[in-house]
Parts: sequence; structure tokens; C-alpha cells
Amino acid sequence: MVPSADHGKSLADEERDRLSAKIREAVHKAGSKESAQKQFEDQEQALLVEQNRTNTEDLGCLPTVHVEDIPRSREPVAMRDETADGIPIQWREAPTNGLTYFRAIKTWDNLPDDLRELIPLFTDSIMRLGTKNMTMEQLEDLIKLKTGGVSVGYHSTPSPTDFRQSSEGIMFTGMALDRHVPDMFAILRRLVQETDFDSPEAPLRIRQLLQASADGVINDIASSGHRFAVGYAESGLTRSAWLRQQVAGLSQVKLVTRLAGRPETDMLDDVIGRLKRIQCFALASDNMRTAITCGSESTQDNLQYLRRFTAELPKGGVAKKRTDTPKWSTTDRKTFFPLPYQVYYGGLSVSTVPYTAPESAALQILSQLLTHKHLHHEIREKGGAYGAGASCKALDGLFGFYSYRDPNPQNSVKIMRNAGRWAVGKEWTARDLEEAKISVFQSVDEPRAVNQEGMSKFLSGVTEEMKQKKREQLLDVTQGQVKEAAQKYLVEAMDKGDERVAFLGEKRPWFEEDSWTQREMNVDGAATD
Repeated sequence: MVPSADHGKSLADEERDRLSAKIREAVHKAGSKESAQKQFEDQEQALLVEQNRTNTEDLGCLPTVHVEDIPRSREPVAMRDETADGIPIQWREAPTNGLTYFRAIKTWDNLPDDLRELIPLFTDSIMRLGTKNMTMEQLEDLIKLKTGGVSVGYHSTPSPTDFRQSSEGIMFTGMALDRHVPDMFAILRRLVQETDFDSPEAPLRIRQLLQASADGVINDIASSGHRFAVGYAESGLTRSAWLRQQVAGLSQVKLVTRLAGRPETDMLDDVIGRLKRIQCFALASDNMRTAITCGSESTQDNLQYLRRFTAELPKGGVAKKRTDTPKWSTTDRKTFFPLPYQVYYGGLSVSTVPYTAPESAALQILSQLLTHKHLHHEIREKGGAYGAGASCKALDGLFGFYSYRDPNPQNSVKIMRNAGRWAVGKEWTARDLEEAKISVFQSVDEPRAVNQEGMSKFLSGVTEEMKQKKREQLLDVTQGQVKEAAQKYLVEAMDKGDERVAFLGEKRPWFEEDSWTQREMNVDGAATD
């Protein structure tokens, strides 16, 4: 198959021809052009009437949950902390049907950018290359025999008390029957420390991983382009978002497609060299914390297994002097990425307050109100986008807007920028606030598996006390607090130009007229500097 160089033009011509055919058909049925125009106008008016009826009809007769039905407090998850051989352990003792769940996070200070961007490739490679003594097929059989699964991945999180501070590292997870916990630890250590990057097959398999990641990346962006756009916009506001952008955003797309495009004769020596550097310190025991969820009858055995596991690990971290100002870089206020789509994907973000700040709860409620009472109607129903909404990432200290498969991005950006003023001028009813709170608590009170209990504290430092305080704040949010949050963190931020906007889609004259910064995208979907 050979791609068409003028696919976009052909698609536009086809759409124009189909539109002309439909217009001719409508004129023929109506008898004249004026009659056809009148029919279309009547249909549009009928649609607007129906939309207004939907927005104003009385829903009081429908069964519903009320805020007073939501418990004001929840029983905290019982956990205990201890330190063994200098390594913190968070214990969650609960009925697990004879299973042990393990997590470990190894944190890094000042990880170089050229190593951070290869963490995803490193975690993929150790599950593909095998060791000097075992092939990957043998390792996979061992993993299936002895565990319920193991994984390794990048981890970063902001502080719940200061979203501008963040930490990063690598996380190891695994689950196994209690009697197989030593085997689980051995498998994790073998995967990370013994993966053979020097084998003759390593360059080929790494290239295959890169090509698999790069193939179809345009289609991947097309399915969730707004996530990439929002991520890029957020990366100009906080360091934590900037870190995520490096390993899971458009910057990662750029890297993967560039590496996958290297000639077949390239042995990827520089890439493999950096992967080996990561391997040297990935599982070092210093700056490591662990969490174990298991039955109380298994804690002592698991403690001994963990001690033996950590005793075998090397010590040491990233060989780089620590600085007081970790690196991150802001982005342009408005960034546009040309891509061969007929529609657009975009996001707008502003920074707000830490998780523990009282205003955070009002911002969460505001995001639900804007999504369901304003953005859905204006951007989706009237603007023609497939979807749009607002989100408040309380832990990240970020408030954002998004739209996807959007044919009218200029209108959407205008609506996003004015959403704060709309919220300030809106007279919110008690019913509006109640619906928003119930929507928020769908995620707050959603059932969680036993292996997820207590993980907010381990992963991000959000304690049970913080969660209880946030729960009370969410239940107590008032109309006045919502308006104050909208004025301070949306209206005033927009007036000062503190927002960041990113859109992906077809290049049109409007983006140059509005002074957008363009980041070119090649045919594989990588942005160029």
C-alpha cells in the first residue's frame, strides 16, 4: 500500500461533491431553492427548541440520589508503617485469599532528560529481550507459573501540599500466592538487572519495539488527540506535567518515531548505551519505598522475603549532582500541531491550587457544572464537536478544558476562555450543585479492589486525613465558593494570559492570524523543534 500525497485534498473534494449532491436532491424534492432553504431553517429552529426544552424541563419527578444520602465520613483504610534495613514499608493487612500484592518505588533526583525519555523503551525492553541464561519465552512461562503478573513503569507525582514540587522514579509491581513471593521478587530482580542488552538480537528486538510503537501513531492520536493536546498545554504550567509529557506525550511520540526511522544498518549503539545506564541504577535499594498488601498471617514471612530481596540489590543512584532547582521548561501560550485530520483536538489549561487547599473542592464542583451545564451544549450540540468538557486535576493543581473531533476550534477556544465569566454570572440552583457533587462522588466513592486500598498515600502522599478533609469540603461547597473560584482561577488567569492552549489538526489560515506557535509534525506524527 502506498499513501496518497493529496489525500486531504481528495477527501475535501469528495465531501464537497457529496454536499452538492445532497443540496440538489433537497432542491428537487422541495421544488425550489427557496423552499429547500425554508425547510432547513425550520428544522434548525425545531432542533433549537428541543435543545432548550431539554435544558429547562422539570426532572424532579425522576428517582435520584441526594447529597444527604452521601455519608459525611468514611472509615479510613487501616495501614501501618515500618522501616526494615532502612527501607520504608507500608503494610495493608486485609483478606486477600492467600495473595500478596507488592509495590516499590525507586525515586531519582535530577534524572537527565536523555535517560528519562528512554524509560518507556527500557520498561518495554526488559519484557522482550531475555537474559543471558533464559530466553524471554522461558521468562514468560515462569512469570505465568509463579505470579499473577509483574510490571515495571515510570512514576511521577506532585506533592499534595505544593503542586509545583514533584518527584519521579520507577515503580515495580507484582502479585503472587503467598508461597510464591520469593519467586516474584527473584523474577523482578532478574528482569531489571539481568536483561541482556549486549546480545546479538538486542538491536533487532529494540528496533521492533520502536517500530511497533511508531506504527499507526497518527491513528492513536486520532482516538485520543485531546489527551495529547491537554498534556502539552499542562506541561507549560507545572514540572510534574512536564515530566509526564516527556514520557507519555507528544515529546515521546517525537522520540519514538525519530528512532524508528533510523536506517536498518544503524545498530542503535547510543540508545542501547543509555538503556544500560538506566539498568545500572533502576533497582538500587537507596531512595526506595515499598508497599505490601497481604493477609495478617503472611506479614512476617513477607517481611523476611523483602529483606532478602533488598539485601541483594545494589546501592547507588543517578550519577549526577543534586541541584535545588529541578529542570523543566514552559511552553508557548498557544501551540498548534499540524496533522492530517479534518477535525481538531485541543485543550486549554491553567494552574490553580494544591490538593489540600480549600478552593480545590470548589474547582472540582465547577468542572462538573461547566461540563454538563455549558460546554456540552455550546461546543458539542451547537459547535458540532464529538465531545467537550472541563476537568479539575486536584492533585496536579490544574484546571483544564478539552474538545475532540471538533470542526470549529476557534469557537471552542472562545467558549473555553469565557467559561469562567459565564460561571460567575450564572445563578446556580441547589439542584445544579447537588448534581455536580453527586457526579464527583461517583469517582470518590467508587468501589476499589483490596490491592488499591491505601495506594493514594503510597503513590502520592495523600493521607486518609487529607481525603476525609477533602470529602467534607466537597459536600460543603456553596454557590458563592464556586463563583469565587471561577473568578480567581479562570477569569483572572485568562485576563493575565496565564493559560496554555494546544490544538492538533489541519493547518488553516486562522492559526497564523491568531499568532499561534506552530510545531511541525512529520508524516509519522513527530513534532520537530
